[in-house]
Amino acid sequence: VIGTMTEVGVRVIGPNCQGIADFYNGVNTSFSLPPVTSKGGLSIVSQSGAFATSCLRWASELGLLGLNKFVTLGNMADVDVTEVLAFLGQDEKTKSIAMYLEGTTRARALIETASEVTRKKPITVIKAGKSDVGSRVALSHTASVAGDDIIYDGAFRQAGVIRADSVAEFYHTSRVFDKLPVPKGDRVCLLTVVGGPSTICVDTLIATGQARLANFSQEFKEKARKILIASANVGNPDGYIDMTASVTPIMHEQIINLIMEEEGIDALLFLTTPPKFLKDREQAESILAGYNSVPEDKRKPMLTVLMAGTDVGECWKLLEAGGLPAMDMPDVAAKVMANMVGYGRYLRRAEFR
Repeated sequence: VIGTMTEVGVRVIGPNCQGIADFYNGVNTSFSLPPVTSKGGLSIVSQSGAFATSCLRWASELGLLGLNKFVTLGNMADVDVTEVLAFLGQDEKTKSIAMYLEGTTRARALIETASEVTRKKPITVIKAGKSDVGSRVALSHTASVAGDDIIYDGAFRQAGVIRADSVAEFYHTSRVFDKLPVPKGDRVCLLTVVGGPSTICVDTLIATGQARLANFSQEFKEKARKILIASANVGNPDGYIDMTASVTPIMHEQIINLIMEEEGIDALLFLTTPPKFLKDREQAESILAGYNSVPEDKRKPMLTVLMAGTDVGECWKLLEAGGLPAMDMPDVAAKVMANMVGYGRYLRRAEFR
């Protein structure tokens, strides 16, 4: 049947897939998408239909992402991942591409296409079939030959493709590029009200080799100390600010504004276990007020870690609606920020090639 269709010029996606969707043009051939999906700049291409739809269902309650195109490929008897990637690279509404990959018979073409696309927009991939057993599972799933993982890893790096190590890292990395600017450098400020999780966050960030903590100027530290209480830790170590739990909405707004204004900082990670004496709405509004207090071209990428999950669901929803991505795990946020910094470095190098 597929052979006959391609002979007369009809392209086939699948079989063994969950269809496609175009959220801007109202096309939906899938049987398992959430009933309400926000429009946005993220496009998903996946060899696994279940994996792709699970991402949308995970994101739906808190409004974590906005979708443009959704393509599940299954066994790729005709249309393959390389063709879809090339199409999304030219698609004006696609700002970020998320790709679940098991394998392809056209690996060279895929990497060549990816290297062209990444100069215009980020590609985040999660590659299944790392182990021998995992490769056999991929073969039984979509008849894909997973290939040598070390070769894929090196090829992805050369092509500027961001490879995620976990599902959470994949979900969050692919979505943040739709809302935030790419960092102009690798100098990250860690703003926090929690000590232990901050240590985990810094350890993870530094271990990536992609980012470092910023060097605060003396003028910046003096201004920060005027905003915060006397017991706050500003710059010990450099690039680190612990506001302590004695925070107010105006403190959030003013310190975030100061960080956005500081030329020696390229990105901001904010960690908090939102205190019960602050209501969700006033916390979210103060964070957004600080972020939006500078012109758009001066805003730095900012990731907020709300270490209370859906217990502060209203705060999370308001931040997402206001264009600031939030998450609930400090190590995941650190990996996501490192991926953003790494992609920015790739773009700057690509300019001189």
